[in-house]
Amino acid sequence: MPVISDDFDDTILSNAWTFVGPTGTSSGLVQSGSESFLTLTTSPGDHDVWTANRSASALQSVDNTDFDVVARLLSTPTEQFQMQGILVREDVDSWIRFDLQSNGSELHAFASVTLDGIPGTRIDVPVIEGTASFLRVTRSGDFWSFLYSNDGANWTLAGSFQQALSVTEIGPFAGSTTSAPGFTAEVDYFFDAASPPPTEDGLPLPLIASGPHVLTGLVAEASVLSHEASYSLSDGTFAFTITADAISVGLRLANDGV
Repeated sequence: MPVISDDFDDTILSNAWTFVGPTGTSSGLVQSGSESFLTLTTSPGDHDVWTANRSASALQSVDNTDFDVVARLLSTPTEQFQMQGILVREDVDSWIRFDLQSNGSELHAFASVTLDGIPGTRIDVPVIEGTASFLRVTRSGDFWSFLYSNDGANWTLAGSFQQALSVTEIGPFAGSTTSAPGFTAEVDYFFDAASPPPTEDGLPLPLIASGPHVLTGLVAEASVLSHEASYSLSDGTFAFTITADAISVGLRLANDGV
């Protein structure tokens, strides 16, 4: 089944989602002023997503196919090894995580792969606070790209990598390790970027480039755009802006080691 978009503007979590978490984790739906959001909470203790997944997550079943998803987070990790992001799962022993985490002094965009309980880091780059309220994960076959944004329209590529995974579930998560006093992620929405709803909490959404536009470090595949969008690598070595009225664009990037 395709990704189901949700702005969590309800009193009960949609049955599209399943909360997954060990003892000491919880979820909730909150309305605060004009914002409605999902909370995912970990208590003090080990709620890491490394060799085992002990996070608080809300997961939905999806087809094992290409996708492009965006999550907006209202919270920010501040203590060492608090984290929030997007979890893509094959089963209880194998997954890919894409998250924003704190090392106690700065934020990092981080991605890792765990296969049969064996983890490995794929992306770990520093991020300026306030620039990563929106997280985006794009899959094209075995190619994965992780992007972040402060406005949901202009995106910075944290990194890309190749990894085979038979995807069964996807969704937002919150995590923390024993060095952190727990953490609560506030998830404003989780959307399919290819077909987002027109409004969120009753307000227009930021314009999001539609269609697959996976930046692998080698290829930016064909895109269909209906607005101005700009993209850059996290180290600032490459950037471009496209303004279009529904045109197809294909770009090939030099192999810069991303």
